[in-house]
Amino acid sequence: MAIDNKNFMNWDDPGAGTTKFGAYLRLASLTQSTRVSAWGYGDAGLPCGSRVIFGHQFPHMYLFGKLWMRQFPELLVVWGSNPGESMPVHIMRKVMDAKEEGSQLIVIDPRFTITASKADEFIGLKPGTDSALALGLINVIFQKGLHDIKFIQEQTNGTHLVRTDNGKFLRGEDVGESQGKAYIIWDEKSNSHNKVRRSNVKNYILSLCKNPT
Repeated sequence: MAIDNKNFMNWDDPGAGTTKFGAYLRLASLTQSTRVSAWGYGDAGLPCGSRVIFGHQFPHMYLFGKLWMRQFPELLVVWGSNPGESMPVHIMRKVMDAKEEGSQLIVIDPRFTITASKADEFIGLKPGTDSALALGLINVIFQKGLHDIKFIQEQTNGTHLVRTDNGKFLRGEDVGESQGKAYIIWDEKSNSHNKVRRSNVKNYILSLCKNPT
């Protein structure tokens, strides 16, 4: 299946489709470094520390009594982060507010941090095993049928074929298709390679899922 990508952003690999933030993250990854940002991405030291002291970054956010425009969730998972130290005013206060309203807090971190001390459940995984834990969670979700099939069909690119030599999405030009810039998708339902107009892709995929051939 070839999707005409003429009007889409050029997302060939993670971060490539964003210019304001993705480029920084890509550069940090390639140079094996970190990204220091006023938003606290990459390094939780200076940026968040200065925000707590001076309160100059998005001051209106400090006034919110609930998580961003939504009710308190039943479950909060803090994975590899320690807002109890890095963002005690902006984030941790909201986490504690949620706990007071009955939210369960799970903290996943190799260290028993200040945030972990407030958790209902602490998972002290070994360094470098995050991926194994995440894949295990994903496996259970699929095995138990807990995933949102409609969301996956409409919002993810898991059906895109990926090149093994450079890790980028396979395009029509790589396999001699006339739609050179189109992404290539292998349809497991029909076990075939179909050309579909971009405007009809969503309906076509939904139709295949409902009526497999």
